[in-house]
Amino acid sequence: MSRIAAITLATLLLGGCMSRTEMERRLRQDLLDLRSGIERYKADKGQGPDALDDLVRAGYLKQIPEDPCTGKPDWIVGSMRLSIGSTAT
Repeated sequence: MSRIAAITLATLLLGGCMSRTEMERRLRQDLLDLRSGIERYKADKGQGPDALDDLVRAGYLKQIPEDPCTGKPDWIVGSMRLSIGSTAT
């Protein structure tokens, strides 16, 4: 009986998880949305936001998207500047 309970519990827990492909798709879209918000903010204000919350307060994003890996809006903002297709050096 405990084996059946364990299998049922595992099925319920794993049923809510996204596949790797879905996580990557969601992450890609969220990053594009963040980048678009940052670029529009910069175009309007002449400089980038100090924090991602600035994008929400100014109406460039409805909310900060959740990191699909952590499930929280806990993005780390760094000073490294990358463009799509470039690599950090």
